[in-house]
Amino acid sequence: MLNVSTVFGYKSSIVEITNKKYLLFLVLSILAMNCRWHFLYISIKRVIYRQIDESLITEKTIIQDQIEQTDTIPDFAATVGNQIEVKLFNYYMHKLQYIKDTDIYDSRTDSFNPFRYLYFSGNSIAKKRLYNYNCTNFK
Repeated sequence: MLNVSTVFGYKSSIVEITNKKYLLFLVLSILAMNCRWHFLYISIKRVIYRQIDESLITEKTIIQDQIEQTDTIPDFAATVGNQIEVKLFNYYMHKLQYIKDTDIYDSRTDSFNPFRYLYFSGNSIAKKRLYNYNCTNFK
């Protein structure tokens, strides 16, 4: 019985080319899938960060309104899971606001936990007195 590949000499090269095409398709599929997962991860991260930023800015607005209306530092006992610090100063402060990411050490779990915080400062004229405040809010 004759083997076709030995007679014509082209069958083995077609199989090799087909195998190379499948291998190339497999590699390109894996690369495309990795790109899609990376894009999905970045998209979800942006959505979560946007929600956290909106929450921090909302809390900042509430704090500013309370300082301007009540002329005192608000009570933050009702806020669960947030670390809010407000300081009043007797001198003028430049208006400033920025949001940053940091890691805070948790001694209970013996690890670093990611936090996003909003720092802002500004001046408020309440009851004809100038209040300068500085606030840091962790989420």
